[in-house]
Amino acid sequence: MMKMKKHLFYAITVFLLAFTACKKSSPSEDEQIPEGEIEFSDLEVNQHKQNLEKAGIDFVEKINSLPDEKFVDVLDYLSTLNVGLNDEGSVSSILAINEAAQTRNLKGVFNALATVAPETSRLSELYGVYAYNKTTGDWDKTASNSKLEFIFPSSPNSSATSAKLTFTYATSGATTTVDGETFELPTSISATLVADNNEEVKLTSTYEYKADGTPSKADVTLRLGSFTFETHVSNTVSEANTSLSVKKGNETLISFSASANGNMSIGGAEDIDDIDSFVKNANATFEIMNIQLVGQVDIKKIREANDAINYNQDESVTIKLEAEAFNANSRFVAINKDDNKAIAKLVFEGYSDGPNCYEYFNGQTTERYCYTDTFLEPRLVFKDGTPLAFDSFFDNGFGSLIDELEELGDKF
Repeated sequence: MMKMKKHLFYAITVFLLAFTACKKSSPSEDEQIPEGEIEFSDLEVNQHKQNLEKAGIDFVEKINSLPDEKFVDVLDYLSTLNVGLNDEGSVSSILAINEAAQTRNLKGVFNALATVAPETSRLSELYGVYAYNKTTGDWDKTASNSKLEFIFPSSPNSSATSAKLTFTYATSGATTTVDGETFELPTSISATLVADNNEEVKLTSTYEYKADGTPSKADVTLRLGSFTFETHVSNTVSEANTSLSVKKGNETLISFSASANGNMSIGGAEDIDDIDSFVKNANATFEIMNIQLVGQVDIKKIREANDAINYNQDESVTIKLEAEAFNANSRFVAINKDDNKAIAKLVFEGYSDGPNCYEYFNGQTTERYCYTDTFLEPRLVFKDGTPLAFDSFFDNGFGSLIDELEELGDKF
């Protein structure tokens, strides 16, 4: 069985197999890889490598300022005031978002966004305006039939009315039951944080459902100071689409979009033995700063090609055949968005690593055990044929980001 290293294609594959298996924005037609020859940039290979390194450095510099946004300190102070509703879905999601922002944890932000709707259980029953009383150290409640609002100091030295955190939502009238607990299905949820007369956080989200309560569409936008996080997902019986992005101001720092077609019903997902029975083919784009990776995958054909391989052969042979199956039925190109020309194409090579040996004591004698790992390694291949392994690419600061993205699939 092949083992795959952590790299950009692995992240995209996880997104394709996990995101599209649940719900899901499709790449527009001008983002699809054109048939025929790829138009490569005229830049030298070393310039491309420097540009890749610069993209990583620029991304890290941009995202590093997230914890410095004012909302972080304001929500931090709120968490010390014994709100009493910390376990309620929407409130806890906002506090979880704040905690993730402090550590630049993009996965944590998106994870919290994904729980805003599923964990909202009759938010209207919690409606009321809660004003923090600095004298008593408690919250004074005023009835409300339209919102849940907290009025509090934005810092220990501020007045009691300098910050407001407000939640509203509209219900679809339908409910769903998860682990014995019944939840309302909202059609929209919003949250805003205003501190010292400035809007620091704004969450807007809308949802649609199928007759059985299965989510069919979700659009979520979250602004955190100068940063904006967006997710859009939709799902029909035959097609699924997803997209997410992070912006700072008007500049896109990272984005991902994928579309797939196949048997997207919940029943289809539960009955399948192999992912290719569920997802037939998929398209994806992945962008970091000015670097874009565009891909198309025919998952069904890759599976068919792998099924035709004689696995009684040596693994060093079969892994190369698996690489051929990927190369014949997928197409990935790295593009510099500044001139919209290709930097490199992505090819897969099958490798064997070994033999790797170690000794162990079985209770009577010392034995020696050896094994060989096989794996598919994606490589960027430049115009002159020069290859660059993705491991080298991620040495420039994307490694931890990809680790986070790999775990996001089942959250949306």
